[in-house]
Amino acid sequence: MTSPTMPSSTIPTSVSLEGRLAADPVLQHTRAGRSFVRVRVQADPVPVPLEDGQFADLPAVPCDLVVFGKAADRMTTRFRFGDRFVASGRVKTTSDGTWFVARRIGHDAARTTYRVTRARRAGRRVTSTDKAGDNSPAGQLSEQDQPIVAGRIVPATRTA
Repeated sequence: MTSPTMPSSTIPTSVSLEGRLAADPVLQHTRAGRSFVRVRVQADPVPVPLEDGQFADLPAVPCDLVVFGKAADRMTTRFRFGDRFVASGRVKTTSDGTWFVARRIGHDAARTTYRVTRARRAGRRVTSTDKAGDNSPAGQLSEQDQPIVAGRIVPATRTA
C-alpha cells in the first residue's frame, strides 16, 4: 500500500554531514524551553580524485552544527570533543553564517570503535562485557544473540 503523499518509487533523502566535533557539546535551552546544542565542528570535505588515482588532501571545513530536542539531549551524554559523527538534516544560511541543522546524528561507524548493547527478547540486556563460554546467561546465548563489537571498517589512508 502506498502513502497518498509519497509515491512508492520515491526514497526519502536528506543532506548529510560528516566530520568531528571541535568542542564538547553543551546543552542549552531556547526561551521557550526547547533543548538544543550548538557546537563547532570540522566537516570532512568531499573527496576529490586526482589523475594518479589518489585523492586530494583537502582541509576540513569549520562550521556550526545545531541539534534540537531529544537528539540534543542525547548528544550531550554520548558525544565529546574529537568524536567522529554523521548527521542528516539541512543547511541554513543566515547573516550569522552557515549552520548545519541536524535532524539525526550518530557516531561514524566507519571511523569509530564502539560497542553495541542490545535488549534481548526476554528483557535481559546483553552487553559486550559478558563473556561467551562462562556460566553466566550470556555464555549460553546463541551466536545470533551475542553482542556485536565493531572495529575499524575502512583503512586509515586511501589507496588507489
